Amino acid sequence: MSRRQPWQRHTFLDHPRPAAIYSAHCFEVSKRSRRSNNLIDEEREMGFMSAITSFLGRYRSRKASLLVVGLDNAGKSTIVQYYKPDSSRVPADQIPPTVGFHIDRFTRDHVQLTVFDMSGSARYRDLWPYYAAETDAVVFVIDAADKTRIECARRELLDVLHNSELKVRECPFLFLCNKCDMADTMPAAEVAAILGLDAFKDRSWYICECSALTGQGLSEGMAWLIEQLSVAR
Repeated sequence: MSRRQPWQRHTFLDHPRPAAIYSAHCFEVSKRSRRSNNLIDEEREMGFMSAITSFLGRYRSRKASLLVVGLDNAGKSTIVQYYKPDSSRVPADQIPPTVGFHIDRFTRDHVQLTVFDMSGSARYRDLWPYYAAETDAVVFVIDAADKTRIECARRELLDVLHNSELKVRECPFLFLCNKCDMADTMPAAEVAAILGLDAFKDRSWYICECSALTGQGLSEGMAWLIEQLSVAR
C-alpha cells in the first residue's frame, strides 16, 4: 500500500476497525439527542405547569375588604345587597336604614369580600375613619338625584381622603352615581367635576352611573374594582 502524504487527511475508514468506531459514534450522538429531547420535554412540561399555576392563582379565591360610604339615603345598603348572591340577597323594599354600620361577607368574582356598610347619617360619619385601616378599597356612593346635598358629599369625601391610613395605602376608589334610573339626575361627568376628581393624582379611581334597583352599571363598577384589587396583590 502506498504511503500517505502529509497533506492527505485521515478518515475513520483508515482505522483497522472503522465499523466499530462508526457504531460507537452513532450511539453517542443518539444518546445526546435523547438527552436533548428529554430536556425539551421537561421544559415544555414546566412551562405548561407554570401557565396552569398562574391561571389558577389568578382565579383562586382571594380576600379583600371594602369600605362603603356616602350620605344617608344614597342607596349604599341596596347596592351591597345587589352584589350579594341571590340566595342571601334582601329585597330592596325590606332593607332597613343602617344604624352605625353593618358588616356583610360574601364572594364576588372569586374574591371573598368583607364589606363595611357605613351609615351615612351625620351623627355616624365620624365612624368612617376608624374602619379605613381595615379596608382595601373604598366605594363612595352618591345620590345623583340629590343636587342640594352634592356639596355636602364633596366635603365628606375630602374628610375620607385626609385619613392617614388611606393616604399611605393608596386604596382605589369606586364612585357610584346612584339613581340614574330617575329623571333629572346628574350625569357622572357632572358629579366628577363637582367632587373634584381630576385632582385625584395619587390613586386609582373610577366613576359610573348606576341604579341600585335595576342593577344598571353596578357590575361594570365592581369589575373595575376587582381588577384593581387583583393588580394590587
